[in-house]
Amino acid sequence: MVSAQRYNEAQKGNPDAMFEVGKSFQEQRFFEPAIEWLTKASKYGHKDAILHLCDLYVNQGRLNDAAALIEQAINANTDFSMQIAGNYYFKKGDYEKAERYLKQSIEMSSDRNLINESLTILGELIEEKGDLRKAVTWYSRASKQGDFTATKRYIKALENLDLDEELDKVLEIQLRSLTIGEIKELILLFGELRDEKRQLRCLEKAKNMGDPESFSDLALYHFSKGNNEKAIELLEEALKLGLVEVKVNLGVIHIESGNFERGMKLLEEAAEEGISEAKYNLGLYLMEDSPFMALKWLEEAYDDGLEEAKPIATKIREMLEQTYRKS
Repeated sequence: MVSAQRYNEAQKGNPDAMFEVGKSFQEQRFFEPAIEWLTKASKYGHKDAILHLCDLYVNQGRLNDAAALIEQAINANTDFSMQIAGNYYFKKGDYEKAERYLKQSIEMSSDRNLINESLTILGELIEEKGDLRKAVTWYSRASKQGDFTATKRYIKALENLDLDEELDKVLEIQLRSLTIGEIKELILLFGELRDEKRQLRCLEKAKNMGDPESFSDLALYHFSKGNNEKAIELLEEALKLGLVEVKVNLGVIHIESGNFERGMKLLEEAAEEGISEAKYNLGLYLMEDSPFMALKWLEEAYDDGLEEAKPIATKIREMLEQTYRKS
């Protein structure tokens, strides 16, 4: 974030301040105001603004806009400008030029983040050319230097190449240092790859780091395998960690396990707390013994936006009306 004073200087026409404002917006992913301020600074010939504007256009896929600036970027002859050129030509489909500029960027730079970005783009380029094994070497280099985007591509490539031994080693090393957020991204990735074994391994790691959602996800896995006792144990832990929405699944599993009283108590608590799925499930379980209460909860669930509650609520209402007319 730039200071109010610096923003006022930008409004008064200071090119350096304009660049700083534009760059700040770019870093915060507010791209339209970033383009506005970087364009203003570029009109004053601000070299860094020209580079950042060109980079922004390339990353947004606005290659026609980038084309007007790419020669100025190349002429700047910096590690960043070479990366911009490499990325530009990669997206244009000119892989020979892209590879040349990206390698120049890596050779020129001492900035680890920039190097990793260029290595990852090179990996994508080689992969798109159809040489996944060669792409792995580029992803590997960036991953070993802590680039998480490269790590995900590295893992996906190893999975697709069936290099299980190498993949397990990479995963073991990565799980020592990744954040919970990054591990959750791997959980999603392994889900997409239909790799249950490694997905569970990541879930266990996230659970051991105290992530309540991982307790819940593991519980549902054990429930799907018929291990209700383990599922209940994990959901109880998630609840202790403050994940109140697990009361719904916990209540259902208790009921399905024969502990009706405990299960209904949890569903009632969750319904009173406004959780729509709890209202819906509570309505289903009350249909036979307490149709009026069932109707109440199902209509509330529908009002909350659960469309599947409507036909059941309508059926109960019709049944109650028929019973009333007969009496």
